Amino acid sequence: MAPLERLSPSNFFAVCDVAMDIREKLQMVIDNTVVIPVMRTIIRGQFSILLPAKSVELVDNYCELRLTAINYIKSQGCIKETILLRSHQRWSDNIKIIVDKDAFNKFYDQLIKVYEVRVVEPNKKQKQQEQGVVSGLEQSPLPVISYNSITGMGMTNTKKFKFKDPKPEYRLFKLLFEGLNKKVYRYDVLVAICFYEDGEDQDPARHGAETEKINDVVKKIREKTGLTRTQLVINGGNLTLLGSKQ
Repeated sequence: MAPLERLSPSNFFAVCDVAMDIREKLQMVIDNTVVIPVMRTIIRGQFSILLPAKSVELVDNYCELRLTAINYIKSQGCIKETILLRSHQRWSDNIKIIVDKDAFNKFYDQLIKVYEVRVVEPNKKQKQQEQGVVSGLEQSPLPVISYNSITGMGMTNTKKFKFKDPKPEYRLFKLLFEGLNKKVYRYDVLVAICFYEDGEDQDPARHGAETEKINDVVKKIREKTGLTRTQLVINGGNLTLLGSKQ
C-alpha cells in the first residue's frame, strides 16, 4: 500500500471521504461499531472529483472507490472487521465497521496533516495568486454582450467576433453565454471543449493536460472577444462569464 502522500488524488480523496464518515459516526456511539453508506447521498464539495457527474458508470466508480478506501484504512490497522449490509439496490448498501479507536484516531490525525499539505495549503496559495493578479489589474467594467449561438457571431461592447462550429471555442462560449454570470464547472467545461465525452470519467492523471487545454481555449476566446481576465474568469478550471445581454 502506498503512503497517504503518494496516493493519487481520487484515491486520497476517497480515503478522506470515508475516514470523515467514520469519524463523524464514532462521535455519536459508545462502542467501536459504526455503519456508513457505500454511497453518500450528498457529495462533499471538496471531493467532487469522486463523482463529477451523475451516471451509472460514475456512481458505480464512486462506490468502488469508497469500498477500496475502506480496505486501505483497514490495511493501516484501524479497522478490525467490515460487514456489507446489502439492500434492495446496490447504491443503498451500507457497511458495518468495527473500529480500533486508538489506531483510527492516530491515522486520522496523520490524514489531516497530509490533507493540509496536499489540499489546504495549495488552495490558499492559488487563491492568493489569483487575488494578486486581479488586484494588479485595472478593474474592467462589465461588458454588454450580444451573441447568436447558431451563426457563432456576436459583439462585446464595440468588438465584433465570430466562432466557427464545431471548434471548442464555439461550444464553450455558447455554454458560457447561456449561463451568463453563473459558474460553469470544470467537468462541464471539459465536455464542452471535447476533452471528455459526456459521462466519461475524469482521469486524475490528466489533470495537468485538462488545465492546459482549458487555458488555451479561454485564451483564444479572450483574444477573439476582447474580454479581460476579470470579465471571463478562471478559478480552478471553473469558468464564469460576467456581463449583461444586449
